[in-house]
Amino acid sequence: MGWSMPLPTITTTFRKPLMMLDCKQKGLDLDSDLGLGSLVKDGFVFRQNFYIRSYEIGPDRKALVETLMNYLQETILNHFKAIGLLHDGMGSTPEMDKRSLIWVMTKLHVAVDRYPTWGDVVQIDTWYATSGTYGVRCNWMVRDCKSDTILIRASR
Repeated sequence: MGWSMPLPTITTTFRKPLMMLDCKQKGLDLDSDLGLGSLVKDGFVFRQNFYIRSYEIGPDRKALVETLMNYLQETILNHFKAIGLLHDGMGSTPEMDKRSLIWVMTKLHVAVDRYPTWGDVVQIDTWYATSGTYGVRCNWMVRDCKSDTILIRASR
């Protein structure tokens, strides 16, 4: 004996990806519109949003330092990818590969005003500038998307 069950109709809604939107834009569904980020401010700044997940927090419900450092790394690598400097997947350029060079982080300064908590969506802006002959200074600003409050500033 056979039986049949009506299957729900699956519909797809095409939405403008978050990478083209700003956290402050009205009508943004931050829980479902997380993207890979994009260049903003005439291409000088890269912006990416992250949702703080339950496995990225400590017992106090605040994001772990490890989580935040991973977000900073992910954002700067995606920035390099967006401007065409990413070659081997870890941030080296084709010219660096030819010369057997790699990026080395010598120091990182992080100023935390407030740690994001579970369920928060943070917006990370990153930009860079040259530092000396061969150096690059990377900068980050982390904002709470709901309040637009700056939570963290970092520079290396």
